[in-house]
Amino acid sequence: MNRHQKRTNRATVRPRLIWAGVLLAIAAMVVIGVGMIVASNWLIVAGVAALAIGLVDSWVGGIANDGRRGHAFGAEIDAIREGGEQPSPMTPDNQGSDV
Repeated sequence: MNRHQKRTNRATVRPRLIWAGVLLAIAAMVVIGVGMIVASNWLIVAGVAALAIGLVDSWVGGIANDGRRGHAFGAEIDAIREGGEQPSPMTPDNQGSDV
């Protein structure tokens, strides 16, 4: 495996993992807010832990490499439904293209 292939393998985007992490982070922020309203320390701690897990989940899924433009919302939903991995548009082959 050459250097370019290693870079491409590291820069994969997993839409299902990204969206799961984003949704978990949003839900965690709601839990933190509810915990602050009812002054419940354990609820706040659980929300912070879930927020951290959601952020890590999105980062591992490749949210930093997901820079596609021009895709319809339906195409994104199909990518999430199919799962798997997609090459990142930020790899040297694809930089600057509006795939």
